[in-house]
Amino acid sequence: MRAVVEITWGPWSDSQQRAFHAEWFDPQRLSIIVAGGQDIGVLDAEVRADGTAYLARVEILPEYQGRGIGGRVIQQFVEHARTQAARTVELDVLLANVDAQRLYERLGFEHVADSRLRRRMRLQSSE
Repeated sequence: MRAVVEITWGPWSDSQQRAFHAEWFDPQRLSIIVAGGQDIGVLDAEVRADGTAYLARVEILPEYQGRGIGGRVIQQFVEHARTQAARTVELDVLLANVDAQRLYERLGFEHVADSRLRRRMRLQSSE
């Protein structure tokens, strides 16, 4: 992720990262991703009262990436959101994070809009 951050905002800055996380960190939305008894990542997501679900981030330790874990975690969240009557699941992904964009597209997310740094993607309910 550091490489994507540096492509997007320039050289890594611990103080900038701390400020970002202080502003956006909400422990109520976080779930620890566990595989083989090890904590290997985090899911930051919520189902909102307006019928949308928002996937803020999925982070998997590098040594566990490429094993399909992130895709399964996202699919489980989508299923959970639908049980909570969410009609859409939305996310924003950094434009520089091409690998994540490909994963979201494989899972059925569609490109909705771009800003200077991010791409908004949406998965509509099939029901």
